Amino acid sequence: MFLQPRLFNEFLVKSGFDTQVYDAMKSDDLADVVIVALNILKKTNNLPDMPKLIKSEGLSNTLRETGNKYLPTMEYISSLHCYNKALACAPNNSKAMALAYSNRSFIMFVLKRFQNCITDIDRCFSTGCPDNIKKKLLKRREDANKFSLMDSLSLSTLKVFTNNFFNFNAVCHTEVPFVSKDINIAVEFAQPKITAANFINSGTIIAMEEAYMTGLTADNQFNTCYNCLSITPNLIPCSTCCSVLFCSEKCKQSCNEQYHKYECDIINVIEKLCNGGGPSLMIKSVLKLKTKLKWNEFIKESKTLGNSRIEKSTIREVFNSESECSLLTFPENRTFVHGIIYNASFLCAALLHYIFKIPRFMPTSNKDEALRALARVMMYLCVYGSRSYVIQTVTDLVTDQTVSQKHANFAWYMFYSKLKHECKPNVIVSWINNKAVLIAVKKIMPGEEITTSSIEPTSKMSAHHVNIDLLVGKGQVCTCMKCTKKVSQNDTLSSAQIEFMKKVDYNLLHATVDVWHINKISEKCKEILNVLTDVPHSKEYLTALTQFRNCLIVCEALETENFCIL
Repeated sequence: MFLQPRLFNEFLVKSGFDTQVYDAMKSDDLADVVIVALNILKKTNNLPDMPKLIKSEGLSNTLRETGNKYLPTMEYISSLHCYNKALACAPNNSKAMALAYSNRSFIMFVLKRFQNCITDIDRCFSTGCPDNIKKKLLKRREDANKFSLMDSLSLSTLKVFTNNFFNFNAVCHTEVPFVSKDINIAVEFAQPKITAANFINSGTIIAMEEAYMTGLTADNQFNTCYNCLSITPNLIPCSTCCSVLFCSEKCKQSCNEQYHKYECDIINVIEKLCNGGGPSLMIKSVLKLKTKLKWNEFIKESKTLGNSRIEKSTIREVFNSESECSLLTFPENRTFVHGIIYNASFLCAALLHYIFKIPRFMPTSNKDEALRALARVMMYLCVYGSRSYVIQTVTDLVTDQTVSQKHANFAWYMFYSKLKHECKPNVIVSWINNKAVLIAVKKIMPGEEITTSSIEPTSKMSAHHVNIDLLVGKGQVCTCMKCTKKVSQNDTLSSAQIEFMKKVDYNLLHATVDVWHINKISEKCKEILNVLTDVPHSKEYLTALTQFRNCLIVCEALETENFCIL
């Protein structure tokens, strides 16, 4: 019944348990409501066993054979999805795993992704290639080798034209080293305040931040690296669970060391209970934080959260994800939190019940305090954690077309998440897998606050719908000049700006962006964005911003080398 919220809530009301939850919500300690919810779930037998899916050659072979059925009709996206699931479910170094690599190499060969093909063939042999397919695979690798050098040379040649756009060579902030020194980072009245320390031109990269934690939407589960969000055809499976794939052994090891070695034991529970990005990010981040800290440290740190922690912390401790407890510094500025607390208390309680069963995770003594510390941090992150939607650029393996992916992933950033929202911001974000690259799209003066938007600035979404999206996602409403109707949405260019635009080659602003002309187009866009900084709602500014975004998409594709079948 717990998994059917409406029916469960009706049951709580009829049973009188809802009053216990409301009373616990009055406490200043977020742990109280979670412990009450946990006791209710136990009393009402709403904590069923959720058996973990075990790796199996039979299941893996069934998935692989299902993928084979799509090959005659060239439904390669379905075949690849099945083969990746087959890999995830195959026991380590089994015949089923070798066959899944072999079949995936065939798709890569057909799609002329020869280096990817060779990689999978090599993995098939290292896993234990069955004798009856060795000859076929050796011939396939020989044929693929003839063309693989051409692939790598072509890619390196194309990258020359983008002029290493995402090289971040700025002198960096001493306490937050992924942020330019041109940015001033401060805290005022327990709230972050991020401004320009020096003059910043349009097109300048001001920060390149790696996510504290990432999460995949279900649609991307079997085509994206669970750790770094790289989108690659050559994913490898987790050694223990059937739900996670990685782009490399390095990512696999890093993720396991940070938190996945514990998450593996309850991955089935997380998939069942954690719909949406926030809950998934929350539970993984709690496991990561606990892995960093000893239990006595974790219990102590859990008692200072949000605004009270921000007031007492250094700039590094608030904005730098390398700082152990930066996760606990999301500002407490969400409105209408009572409904969230009520619902989240049962989610956190259920997860807490299963966390308690993870082998060698809980302390041998002081378990009640440890349980309360986990409950406190989990509830805080559920209520105040500010997630970002990560929309990456990907190249279709079939058509070679470069587009933004259909389904966004999720991430938590300790610096980027604390920037002020504005519908027409002076900074936009470009996603290089799990890195948020912040790029100025206006001329920013010293002392001016740095702003960003979770909505693409060129979007035609109404102010009403922008605020609905913000309220649901971040618990806030926008106070920018557009949304408060303090300024006309159709800015009029000055006479000097009109004269400047007369000299612009409009063909550049409407041309299809390719690598051979990208530098010329992007430089002109930056110039226009600088000149039209004070008229961000004008058609001319938005046209230049749209074309600049098109340039970024091409650069992102070459930088990340993200490929999948769309």
